[in-house]
Amino acid sequence: MRVRSLLYILLAAALILFPQLKNQYILNLGIQVLIFALFATSFNLLLGYTGMLSFGHAMFFGFGAYGIALLLEKTSLHFGLALLSTLGVTVLFSLVIGFFCVRLGGAYFAMLTLAFSQLIFAIAFKWRELTGGDDGMPAHVAKGQSFLPGLGLDISDPINYYYFTLLVVAASVFIIRNIVNSRFGLTIQAIRENQERTAFLGLNPFVIRWIIFIISGFFGSLSGALFAPFKGFISPDVLSLGISGEALYITLIGGMSSFLGPFLGAIIMIFMTNLLSSFTRYWLIVVGCVFVTFVLLIPQGIMGIVIREEGQGGSLAKEIRKWTSLRFKA
Repeated sequence: MRVRSLLYILLAAALILFPQLKNQYILNLGIQVLIFALFATSFNLLLGYTGMLSFGHAMFFGFGAYGIALLLEKTSLHFGLALLSTLGVTVLFSLVIGFFCVRLGGAYFAMLTLAFSQLIFAIAFKWRELTGGDDGMPAHVAKGQSFLPGLGLDISDPINYYYFTLLVVAASVFIIRNIVNSRFGLTIQAIRENQERTAFLGLNPFVIRWIIFIISGFFGSLSGALFAPFKGFISPDVLSLGISGEALYITLIGGMSSFLGPFLGAIIMIFMTNLLSSFTRYWLIVVGCVFVTFVLLIPQGIMGIVIREEGQGGSLAKEIRKWTSLRFKA
């Protein structure tokens, strides 16, 4: 546990002290890391803990982004009320979509989530009067506005918005962690391992998968709702297959076996893509090669290596060398 504990402490300290760098570009990267770490964590509820691979998780991210943008730009709702309203509608949206999706498993579940995601993408792309179509729409927080009236914290300020995002993400991860460590969390992992045997115990896999789908959609939408005001502008790209792919990349690189995995994966992906894109227009090829390398050589992700090393009591460097040498020999 020592390596993981040290990583948790270093990550927490880095996230808290991040704004002290006084660099707007780095601060923006930090906010993106937080948002996509939450998005990947919500995705990991489906893939890592329940064994359901979704190709359409972007529909929740985009639903949250468009939901709060529409409420901020077309109504007089305060930011906090707009956020809570968006999340409330998300629960209903996830409930309806999940009712159809979780009846299926494997590739059928993956393709049905993709179909629903593309349907929402088409609506956002075609309904120009409401969403602006491919031109997109603004998503601004009024200057001087706090989360709720009377709180006094101006979240239109980038540093304040960073700490607000950090607080929301930390609370969300705490809630998700308690969910997966509860009896319900053990149940969804049992469904991942053997759905038929779980049913023999008198449990209803459909209802349990449905509930976790709604929870995953809720937090996925929350990450999108945080993303829209941060960017100040959204387009149908937030509903694209590429966003769903990012959740998968981040989860696999960081590791599905630990809550720290999505955070490490988000840090690597966000900083790597921004750094590479500033040097070459072929940065996607490099990202693809990194992803393929992880899939072939380190499928358990970075945290998977750390957990394995702790369990066997060896040094982390020794474990990496041993594991990769076996792979190359094979």
